[in-house]
Amino acid sequence: MDPEVQIRVPLDVPPEEDLLRQPVFPLIHAIKKDLEERIDASLSWDQLNAIDVNYSIFRPLVFKYAKLRNYSIVINSASQDLAFAPLKLTRADACELLALKLLRRFTGNSDNPTDLFSVLTVSWDPLQGCPDSCMSDIREIAGEDVKHGERVSALEIAISSEAKRFIASPLVQTCITDIYNGRVVFSALATRGSILADNYKQRHVQVYDVHYTPLLDHYRLRVPRYRGIMEFVDFGILLFLFVLCLHNKTFEYMNWTEIVFIIFAFGFLLDELTAALEHGWDVYIQNMWNGFDLAFAAIFIGFLGCRCRALVKQDYWWNDLAFDILACGACILFPRLAFFLIKNNLIILALQGMIAEFFVFIMLAAVCFSGLLFTLWTLSRGSATWTLPKIAWLMTQVWFGNTFLSFTVAESFHPLFGPILMVMFAALSNTLLITIMISILSNTFARINEHASEEYLYQFAISTIEGVKSDALFSYQPPFNILALLFLYPLSTCLSPRQLHTVNVLLIRITSFPQLIVIGIYERYFAPGSRFITTTKATGSSMFDSISRQFRFVEAFMGSSRDDVMGAIFDIDVPASVTNVFGTDDGEPGMEDSAEFGKAREPEEAVRGRPEITLSPTPRRDRSQASRVMREREEQSPSSPLARLFGSVRQRAISAQGDALGDIRKIGEAMESLKEATMPGDKLRQEIKELSERQPIDFEGEVNLFHFVLLRSVGKGAFGKVRVVQHKQTRDLYALKYINKAKCVKMKAVANIIQERRLLEEIDHPFVVNLRYAFQDDENCFFVLDLMLGGDLRFHLERLGSLSEDAVRFYVAEIASALTFLHDKRIIHRDLKPDNILLDEKGHAHITDMNIAVHYSERRMLTGVAGSMAYMAPEVLTKKGYTYTIDWWSLGVCAYELIFGKRPFRGKTNSDLTHAITRDSLKFPEDASTKCSREGMYVLMGLLERDTTRRLGCKPNGEGFEELKKQAWFKNFDWDRLEDKELEPPFVPDSKRANFDATHELEELLLEDNPLKARPRKANQDVTQMSAEMRQMEEQFTCYDYRKMKRRSYYPHNQHIVSTVTANSGTSRPSTPADRTDSRVGSVDVMPPLPATKMMPLDKSEAMT
Repeated sequence: MDPEVQIRVPLDVPPEEDLLRQPVFPLIHAIKKDLEERIDASLSWDQLNAIDVNYSIFRPLVFKYAKLRNYSIVINSASQDLAFAPLKLTRADACELLALKLLRRFTGNSDNPTDLFSVLTVSWDPLQGCPDSCMSDIREIAGEDVKHGERVSALEIAISSEAKRFIASPLVQTCITDIYNGRVVFSALATRGSILADNYKQRHVQVYDVHYTPLLDHYRLRVPRYRGIMEFVDFGILLFLFVLCLHNKTFEYMNWTEIVFIIFAFGFLLDELTAALEHGWDVYIQNMWNGFDLAFAAIFIGFLGCRCRALVKQDYWWNDLAFDILACGACILFPRLAFFLIKNNLIILALQGMIAEFFVFIMLAAVCFSGLLFTLWTLSRGSATWTLPKIAWLMTQVWFGNTFLSFTVAESFHPLFGPILMVMFAALSNTLLITIMISILSNTFARINEHASEEYLYQFAISTIEGVKSDALFSYQPPFNILALLFLYPLSTCLSPRQLHTVNVLLIRITSFPQLIVIGIYERYFAPGSRFITTTKATGSSMFDSISRQFRFVEAFMGSSRDDVMGAIFDIDVPASVTNVFGTDDGEPGMEDSAEFGKAREPEEAVRGRPEITLSPTPRRDRSQASRVMREREEQSPSSPLARLFGSVRQRAISAQGDALGDIRKIGEAMESLKEATMPGDKLRQEIKELSERQPIDFEGEVNLFHFVLLRSVGKGAFGKVRVVQHKQTRDLYALKYINKAKCVKMKAVANIIQERRLLEEIDHPFVVNLRYAFQDDENCFFVLDLMLGGDLRFHLERLGSLSEDAVRFYVAEIASALTFLHDKRIIHRDLKPDNILLDEKGHAHITDMNIAVHYSERRMLTGVAGSMAYMAPEVLTKKGYTYTIDWWSLGVCAYELIFGKRPFRGKTNSDLTHAITRDSLKFPEDASTKCSREGMYVLMGLLERDTTRRLGCKPNGEGFEELKKQAWFKNFDWDRLEDKELEPPFVPDSKRANFDATHELEELLLEDNPLKARPRKANQDVTQMSAEMRQMEEQFTCYDYRKMKRRSYYPHNQHIVSTVTANSGTSRPSTPADRTDSRVGSVDVMPPLPATKMMPLDKSEAMT
């Protein structure tokens, strides 16, 4: 996320009731069925990622399941069948790849990480939605104890199924890293085997902000990063007590060092048991470090058992055995502590797999040579020298290289067969089998080395998910978890959840007080991005820069500044004119061909006299022959499933329906139609005329979609789109923004739509994108707005790098006029930025996007944080209350950015940006005098004044606007002609350039299942059967349907007004239907305007339907 345009907000996790309604069980089987039907051959991971397989198999599936918006779709499962093991493995890989693509689809169109964290961390019941008939079959296979309620998240499924590629993907790692570092607080509901569950006041997923949390925040003890540090300290204490216990051992009784060690070890075992029960043994055992912990737990239990027996029986032998067993624990504790420091090393990652392979091979060899053991024991029967244990020990010595023993004692088994058997065993064990074992271990290490990053990220994911535990005991450090268990477990049976939570939090803060104090101070003052560290770094950097400039030996001593220069090169913003040198568009200078570079050109006459020579290195085949061969290949039917899958790209479907040739033709037709949209032509005029004359329309009745001709799709949002339309009677062009009602209700954005609709009713100004019609049908709500053909200022700023001072002065004047009009109406825009300033075809600026605009009152100031953070005024960020003054600050930021190509206040993080806006002084670039006059800088300083009483334009009753007019920057500026749009703008957009994304039209043609078309509304709908939100939409929106609005002409010489719909705002607030459907509209030249039908002014009551 861009920290300059995103503010930190809580993640909007779907409500619990919505999660319980998701059909998880049917979805799993639907995906399984689709994959079994489409994949009938064994393919590698690289083959599954091939372009043709992606378009023919995965892309249709992604479009199919992404439309469901079911967050449980990323959960994948695998089945095993020995007869079809390779095919099953391919399908399991396909599930993993499909989950990756769906995850990208869910999160690719949004800057908000809500979907990413919800999909990966929300727990699901796999049996959710399972019918009773299937449930009985599952109980027969898995046992009668299977029941609903056992939830599992997508991350836990990926770990248990070893989906390492899925876990290693950047999106998943972003989620895991944020959880590990504590930037995102995630804690699952304690429902699976928790020893002590504390589910009161459960927090699902939220972004952590240290400034809004208490100093003793007990939830920080569950952050995996801090938990890992505390575990390292716990292991150090355990190791110290372990050594102290062995050094001061007494056989007659337990001394204090042994008692303290046993108590601490019990706390360690309880912590491991809590981890295993919380996430299940299948997830717990996947972590290689847990194997060491289990080994030490087994050693400690063995020691404790022998020690208790010795103390009861007063047996010296059992005491000695107990401490000998405990001494073996040093082989576990010392490496375990060292592995904390080198756990990312490749050798450590490979050690787990190599040890497993080694033990398997040793066990297999032991079974194979057990026959030789029995033979030697039989041959030596009757001899007192060789017993079965002695023979086994002899074979072990020979196996590990002590070969001469086999030749020395061979005849003692049997004079004839003894030497033969021992020589064969020595040859096999020391030559053949050892060579095979080394080869196996080498291959294992090479395989792990090839996927070392995936293996490390897999282990990292396991440790992170283990660290996010919901059991209340997990917040206690050993041995205080034993105290918590003994104290809280009896209370949990008699206290309410709230009372138990209160006691639990109090006990955590008492027992972990030092840790909480250290964490709180670190995060507030010493963590990366904290204000203290940021200020200290900035001060130190400025001091070093000043010293290095004055004393050259400092720079020579510290080293070259080449890295600083390279970093500065990539940090600055350069104008587009710098990179246009290497443009490759037609008609523009570009790079010369490397083959021609440096060669002298021959005279033109010599070239003309030469015969034409083909530059291809191989002879070109006759096209008719090539076409004939291609047709013959297409007519041949593939003979196998693999050939059908990989035979010819032309034979496979790019989408779910139709073949590739048909889709290519369709794409070509779509591109041709888009090309026609950017140039006027007879064909488009004829099409509009035919559509308008097809059927008679009652223009005197309610306004509906039948009154408009649908032209090009120019914008797309989460549940709404924008199209260019033309009124069939007046021939005027508009931007039609339509929003799906069902999705609007689901996103809980009904109030936003109605609020925007009411505000737009009050607004009619020459420099605002005005509403012309509003209506609805059974599926959508429609806003018919002025159509802008010049694009937004963000588009021109990115294309040009910066704008001229004259153009910016002109835009500031027009926007200031519009802001004054809004403030007179008691309306604050709150989201003024270049993205929301649109140009018409003549170059006049207009304000758009009233989605978060609100009414204000002087008696009650607003405190809500809304808008784009980089353009917010200081009073918004400090939450001290604000009114219309914030719009003038945003205007100053826009003007500064348009002139100099960068914002006045910048920061890499939200806290840095907030600090810069509220504290830093305003600075101009070194070349500011070449881009802006002193009068212009004075106006910018006035608009960017933090004191609202002195800020330019903020005086009440219109005095601020009059003060702005009197500035020297606007000397000789004709304000009366400005509002009548009689002044010629300094910058006129290129009418031949398309300022919208053509892929929206392409997606509309190829992928839209339910395209927009005019439909009559159903009569006599039962409103009482609708949901509350839908009823609100029907009732409150209907009463504000527009029939026609009085349409002013702001151009004296042109009655045909074309304006635009707003551009995509990209703000940091939660997405709403309005700003998701806004789109930048570019130059779409259509037929010249026909004589407009004269429209009579209507009263307000007459304008309502």
